[in-house]
Amino acid sequence: GLFFDPGDKPEQELIFATALSPDEIYDRLIASKHKEILSPNLSLYYRLPGVDGYDGGLLPTRRYVEFAQQFAGNTAKDGRLREFLKTVPDLHWLSQMGVRTVIADKTQDVFIDGVFYDLLFTTPLTQAREISLQPYDSTSLGLVFGLPGTRPAERVGQLEVTFAGELTQTFAISTPLNAPSDGFHALVRWPQPRTPLFLRFIPANGAAGLVLRGITTIDDRDKSFLSQIAYADALVRLVHSGDVKTYELVGDIAPRAFLREDPLAQALINDESPERLTVTFPAPLPHTQTLVLRDTCYPGWVARVDGVDTPIDCVDVLFRGVTLPAGAQQIVFSYEPQSLRRGLWLSALGIGLWLTLALLAWRYRGGPLRTMPNITPSIGTR
Repeated sequence: GLFFDPGDKPEQELIFATALSPDEIYDRLIASKHKEILSPNLSLYYRLPGVDGYDGGLLPTRRYVEFAQQFAGNTAKDGRLREFLKTVPDLHWLSQMGVRTVIADKTQDVFIDGVFYDLLFTTPLTQAREISLQPYDSTSLGLVFGLPGTRPAERVGQLEVTFAGELTQTFAISTPLNAPSDGFHALVRWPQPRTPLFLRFIPANGAAGLVLRGITTIDDRDKSFLSQIAYADALVRLVHSGDVKTYELVGDIAPRAFLREDPLAQALINDESPERLTVTFPAPLPHTQTLVLRDTCYPGWVARVDGVDTPIDCVDVLFRGVTLPAGAQQIVFSYEPQSLRRGLWLSALGIGLWLTLALLAWRYRGGPLRTMPNITPSIGTR
């Protein structure tokens, strides 16, 4: 979201109070916020690929809107994801888009009983989910759940915490007596300091709509704590915290080009320009496979597999897919829109028509223009 104040807002207002008008100071604050979140078009300026429409460098085409609506709803119809997303999409969607870094403001940061929780990432608990934790010697674990229509003293699931040394302890999770209507806070403790490495939550029947929003490991001995990221199936690391926060997905992310049947096969991208891209494999493919290129499936692109024209299919709504025969080793994508070919044909047709008309006019007038004889006018008298 854009609705946050820069941390140095008081300093900026003090420094420029005598030099700028209130409206100019406001514009300066907005400009500093745009820089913090890489908008507008700053990702293009810094050559950082982004998945946000418009300012991420990706025009919100029909296919882009259809793809984004799968995880963002109808609010994504104009492409400005950052202004409408209330939480980070599930890992499935981030992986589809090849996302490595997430930038967000701090509007989802909260303190509960003096302990900090980061509620930006959300994990749906419709089934058993596992979450990796950063190691931290602690005595308890705080969790923030979201559950619409929360009822007091209702058991919502079972929490299994695995510690260093492969020790696992199980806790029953129930809503408190004074639980708010949209969620609740739970705290589990163990008798002596331990280092939790990951947890597994098993929802109870009837806990429809239950989500995990925040996790913090707490050391009650000195009241210290470490905020964790409530994100299943991937480890997320906070790499910067200023006016905005920058997160990084740790580990391998989906490559830009890969084989759907063999994602681990090495697909090399080279010879890249705005209108051309080549994908090669170290060795010919042993059998027929599908190459997925995570670039927009936009009209005008053609593919040639080892020099042979091959149709491009749109896979996963947004991306390009090409069926490769056995023995394929090089795929060239080039932008050759039909509009360009039609324009060249129309231009050639127009030039031909002009030449034809010029030739007809030349023949009609009897050939080349003849030189007019010199005529001396006669001067008469009255």
